[in-house]
Amino acid sequence: MKILVVDDDNLQRVFLQQIITKKLFCKYVEASDGLNGLRMVEEEAPDLVITDVMMPLMDGFEMVEALRSYQKTARIPVVAMSAVGERNHITRLLTLGVSDFLLKPFNSRDFVDRVGAVLNDIRESGERRPRSKSGMNDSSKQTLLLVDNDLNFRSFFQSLYANKFDIVEAESGIEAVNIFLEARPKIVCIGTGLKILAENLVAKKLRALDTTSEASIFLCSERPEEYKEQSILFDGLIRKSFVPKIFFSEFNAVVLGVKSVYESLIDIVNHHLRSEIISAIQQSIGVLTMQESSASVIQHEDLPGEQFEAAIELHHPASNVVMAMSIIGLQKDVEYLFEKAVGFAPDSIESAKDTFGELINTISGRVRQSLDKCGFIMDSIKQHVGLVDAAMPRADEKMQIMINCGGAAKFIFSISIRKGNE
Repeated sequence: MKILVVDDDNLQRVFLQQIITKKLFCKYVEASDGLNGLRMVEEEAPDLVITDVMMPLMDGFEMVEALRSYQKTARIPVVAMSAVGERNHITRLLTLGVSDFLLKPFNSRDFVDRVGAVLNDIRESGERRPRSKSGMNDSSKQTLLLVDNDLNFRSFFQSLYANKFDIVEAESGIEAVNIFLEARPKIVCIGTGLKILAENLVAKKLRALDTTSEASIFLCSERPEEYKEQSILFDGLIRKSFVPKIFFSEFNAVVLGVKSVYESLIDIVNHHLRSEIISAIQQSIGVLTMQESSASVIQHEDLPGEQFEAAIELHHPASNVVMAMSIIGLQKDVEYLFEKAVGFAPDSIESAKDTFGELINTISGRVRQSLDKCGFIMDSIKQHVGLVDAAMPRADEKMQIMINCGGAAKFIFSISIRKGNE
């Protein structure tokens, strides 16, 4: 694997080069500022970026924001490091989706442990940069051939599905036939308006070449109703849209057979985002308390005594599905969180509520980022911090996580999903 280190301190780069090459056994490339870091990302295509925060020309914040704004680099894992441990800096980095934060100075053992864990996550998840038309397949994903003469739409599609499919692209029907023979995709999406070899002829040719009938072929059009007479050539008709939430819902229903956004969110939370959610909780609490915490999924459990809750609701506008997240703790534990965050005890529980609300905001921001990568664009619609009303009926939790702050405080984090009219 290849690691890019971005730091304006030459001695620090030499120190990290030795560790990365001799203890992590990875290839090493470097840059002295964020601007050159972006250039090296483009030239070297690293698997992981490790960046300092305070640098000349372009700092770490700006570099990570630039990486996240470009679909081909949006999912590159980043570890940030800085001699400045200010909470607002760390919170900003976490909302940008960094995998970890290292406070300088650190020793080689800590570096190997923390960065090694990130490298293991990369290997296990198999998430790399979105596929281009290079021809090499990622065997962990199903191959999808996207045939469309609109570069903007191909880039849009990549931004939604690059982490789910190994996407190969063709901009003409002739190119599509050649790529089909090479890549043997299981799914083919053909856009309209192809020249010379039009979409219906492409579908016929691919059917003839697909002697085992393993490929599913779909037509993608802004007006699919106009192609109903030709629908026998296709396994389904997809309505083309550049609105992510609309196209995502349409594609999932037609191609993946997903019944609803509601069921998709439940599946993603239960099976795909568990480790990311636990990581978001641990990092967010670590920022507030400057100490490590443990977090693990549990069966339904409650805390004895009067409980305080910080809750937030995310809304999926296209489907009216609501995801509610909450973190619950006893008064003494909420006050403990405040004291660790600001350095002195609160005057009352009221003054500790803001810190509790800040915590759920930070966690939900990370969860929203993960959902966005899966194609779910969620809006924040409601936040509440206060006493838990025991008489209030609660939705069935889809996930519940026990959080232990160094043995001094306990909290329960929950996620529930419901249809908007419930």
